[in-house]
Amino acid sequence: DTDLATWKTAGSITSITTQRETFIDSALTGEGTEFFRYGKIVWLTGNNEGLTHEIKSYDTSTGEVTLQLPAPFDFQTGDTFNAFAGCDKRKTTCQTKFSNLENFGGFPYMPGTNQRLITPAC
Repeated sequence: DTDLATWKTAGSITSITTQRETFIDSALTGEGTEFFRYGKIVWLTGNNEGLTHEIKSYDTSTGEVTLQLPAPFDFQTGDTFNAFAGCDKRKTTCQTKFSNLENFGGFPYMPGTNQRLITPAC
């Protein structure tokens, strides 16, 4: 059982790139580029307080966060949130990032749809 608090980082908006979609938290730097991708943001203050949004991308050098879908309400500088690490559902991520391979529920060796549709050549 993994404690979710281990993968939580507190943050706040320091500037807004695209209203309701992209913002920067200058203190939210230093994690790997893929660390917050596919993770989530839970808003603690501001117009979106109490809402949760999926993270589409995260730029480790600038602290820029892009949400998967636009937030319903405008951002404000100073809005606070908790950012949670994301998972791309790959076996290697489960093993190396989260050290949680025993709970990996995927099928990494099963052929995909394209492989099943291949027919013998005549």
